Amino acid sequence: MMDEIHKISNKDDFIAFLNALADDFQEHHKEWYNLTIPEYLMSVANWVEDASEINESEIDWEHIDFKTIAKMFFMGKLYE
Repeated sequence: MMDEIHKISNKDDFIAFLNALADDFQEHHKEWYNLTIPEYLMSVANWVEDASEINESEIDWEHIDFKTIAKMFFMGKLYE
């Protein structure tokens, strides 16, 4: 799936990736380390904190729209 991330260049690619990630969980959940929503969200938060501190070269941490990302995660709680 990491290869798929590098192919994302627009909204449709991003949506396709999210759908593929959901499918991957359904089909291969035993390969996932974080099996609950709280575990998954904490893992995302921990990764962002760690990756931003080591200045991961692929990510421009100064130019990420964190409000939009936060809204995406929040709306997953409410949206049908």
